[in-house]
Amino acid sequence: MTPSGSTHAFNPADGAALSARLEAVSELAASAAEAHGLLCGLIAVGLPNPERVWIDELLGGADRCDLSVRDCETSLLALAADTRERIADGATALRPLLATEDGPLRERALGLYDWTRGFLYALGLADGATARLSPPAREAVQDLMEVTRLDLDAVDEGDDNEEALAELEEFAWIAAMLVYEDLGQREGRP
Repeated sequence: MTPSGSTHAFNPADGAALSARLEAVSELAASAAEAHGLLCGLIAVGLPNPERVWIDELLGGADRCDLSVRDCETSLLALAADTRERIADGATALRPLLATEDGPLRERALGLYDWTRGFLYALGLADGATARLSPPAREAVQDLMEVTRLDLDAVDEGDDNEEALAELEEFAWIAAMLVYEDLGQREGRP
């Protein structure tokens, strides 16, 4: 249960299954974290019908009659509904979908890396979105770009790295919320 009393259906364990489905049917072969970052970015910039744009980006070249593609689309729609519910709840709105907190640090760092790439990709799809950002949001997006330069091979277990990753995760969430407040809410979307 979330603080508001609702139950969110999509969790990190579902992310692993979605990653496998996407890898099997999507030309992009995005991980669940990258797909979620893309969705969050499309919502944050206030793009009309972001779920449709999102599914078209992920499954554009796939045969929509294929059962495995339809299963993947069903999972994507569940993630989209859960993301929208979280946005309506407010508190955890655009928090990245990452591996569980007790998972290996490198796996969680890879998830944050992928989520950030997806979010930034969405900003690129929304023509001119970054030009409409406030200076703090624009700076946050610039800083998000640094996350995509992480040396994932250098990530090892340890309290210092654990704390650094937690700070980066929090920063990614704040950056996403800044973009959403500047663009997504301005467009009157939930």
